[in-house]
Amino acid sequence: MATPQTFFQDTTDIPLRLDEAQKVWAIIPDAYDPVERVVKFAMLSWDTGTLQWVKFTGGGPGGSGLTDAELRASPVPVSGTFFPATQPVSATSLPLPTGASTETTLALIKAKTDNFDVLLSTRLKPADTLAAVTAVTSITNVVHVDDNGGSVTVDSPVGTPTFVRLSDGAAAMVGQKTMALSIPVTIASDQTETNPIFKGIACTFRTPGRTGTAGQKLLSLHNATGSAVTVTVDKISVDLMQTVVKAVTVAPPIIRAWLVTVLPTNGTALTKNDIGGSGASSGSVTVLGDASADGTGSGTTLTATLPAGAIISQEFAPRMITAAGYEVADRTEFFAASVEVTLGPLQGIVVFLDYTLATQNPVTDMWVAGIHWTEK
Repeated sequence: MATPQTFFQDTTDIPLRLDEAQKVWAIIPDAYDPVERVVKFAMLSWDTGTLQWVKFTGGGPGGSGLTDAELRASPVPVSGTFFPATQPVSATSLPLPTGASTETTLALIKAKTDNFDVLLSTRLKPADTLAAVTAVTSITNVVHVDDNGGSVTVDSPVGTPTFVRLSDGAAAMVGQKTMALSIPVTIASDQTETNPIFKGIACTFRTPGRTGTAGQKLLSLHNATGSAVTVTVDKISVDLMQTVVKAVTVAPPIIRAWLVTVLPTNGTALTKNDIGGSGASSGSVTVLGDASADGTGSGTTLTATLPAGAIISQEFAPRMITAAGYEVADRTEFFAASVEVTLGPLQGIVVFLDYTLATQNPVTDMWVAGIHWTEK
């Protein structure tokens, strides 16, 4: 800073101070303006060796700061050390942006966030149990009812429930046991049976008679225990060819269809021929015969347990009492176009030649048998 110099203006001595920036500061005593709350200064600037008076109002040495209007007109930087270090700032007179704050203190915000568990406890959760609803007038949305694995009890309706079609609200068509109120159903003529799994036929070899007094099991079909299918026997046929004349006093065997429960054993497994259906025959269904080839009896006789009183059809076999003349057709059929025999699990049927004399069924007699069934 240069040495202070003294200048004269209107015969008044004013101390001046000249600095390196070529500016002269003059302190005007008792120049405080109480309205603008500032001290007024006169500044002389050094310009090409000429001093000029420049008067301004501002924060020069000893000043108390700019007015509010001057601060807003041009930003004034503030720097330095302040005491105290933290200065209070009031925004009472400044408008805050809309929605800038709705809480007076952060403590209130914290109190509400700490209370989330309490607020959420009032909301429904999957495990909640709803109070009983006494009356519902209408429901416009889908409602799921669940009681967490318990049992839902529904009270009987008051009066007669009314059902309507969802499409147009008309009275719903109700299935009835009488034809007049039943719903007609049309099935296309090119459709097959709705649920046939297997249709089959099995035939025995030409089976020689067996001498003895205990009779002969000629054919069996059995549906095993635990089977997933139901067997319907549609027809059984038996035919006989004889080469030895029998005395008039010797009765022919009685051909009997016998219901059984125990699975027959031994004999020879017969081929289950597929004559229709949507699949193969069930492994639970077995068909056995008493011949291993034409004219050859099975190595082990077909065996079956015949319950007392379980005969469902029977007929005497034909017999040849003379070798002269012509043998007429003597085919025997059971259940053809009249009765269907249904066999569930652990049920079967056996074709049994029932006789008590060895002469009634000599080995020269030849038997053939066949069975037709459906599995569903």
